[in-house]
Amino acid sequence: MKNYNFLGLGWVLLVVSFCLGQDVDLTKKEPTKNGLAEPLSPELTQKIAGFSNYVSVLRDDKVRAELKLGESQRKNLDKELNNLDLPFWQARDTQMAEVIKKKGDCFDHLDNALAKVLTVTQKRRSDGLFLQVHGWPSLVIPKIGDRFGVKPELRGKIHSLIEAERSATGKKEVPLSHDCQTRIKNLLSLNQLRMIEKASGASFDFSTIVFRACLVPEFGQKEEWVNSKPLGLKEQKGKVVVVHFWTFG
Repeated sequence: MKNYNFLGLGWVLLVVSFCLGQDVDLTKKEPTKNGLAEPLSPELTQKIAGFSNYVSVLRDDKVRAELKLGESQRKNLDKELNNLDLPFWQARDTQMAEVIKKKGDCFDHLDNALAKVLTVTQKRRSDGLFLQVHGWPSLVIPKIGDRFGVKPELRGKIHSLIEAERSATGKKEVPLSHDCQTRIKNLLSLNQLRMIEKASGASFDFSTIVFRACLVPEFGQKEEWVNSKPLGLKEQKGKVVVVHFWTFG
């Protein structure tokens, strides 16, 4: 019985890992009060996509070394990231407008938390790494675009170029083509481009980073376990585990 239990949890974790590895579908519609579907706002779209990049970068050991984080900073950062895992996970497949907004709120909460956890120099570098990994779409987020004088009208034009390319290619989470990037650059002044380049800082290799919006939440500990003591995901890492869920009603 124990071996079967372990085998089952392995399949559960495999399915969960597969789901977490999928890109967020930002083309889905959000329902409005009158029942009609409207596309997500450009700002919210980029915050949701940017949150995954933000979290993934900040969890990477090489990035933490690049930021020169101390042990207490790493613990505080982990605490902030862990606090955001569950709300983002719970909202992953939900299309209710108020729930989708919470996914964008996660981005704002994390950005504000970083200002408390990191020094000014570290925060400046983390902002630069985010600009590098998220690219031109980051300018659509007001808090970031405003730093470089990218006003709402200009943010709208940048978003339109990005959406036009992704609609044409059918690819939502891939680097923008050279042509699209050139079109965006042509919308910006020379001074804006210089400010963005300076803020991005030294180039960093992101090729080994695994991009996930959140980690698998722990099993609830209130339920009764049969043929096993209560299991935690951390203790099962590297093992093949099966959990048999009994449901009634």
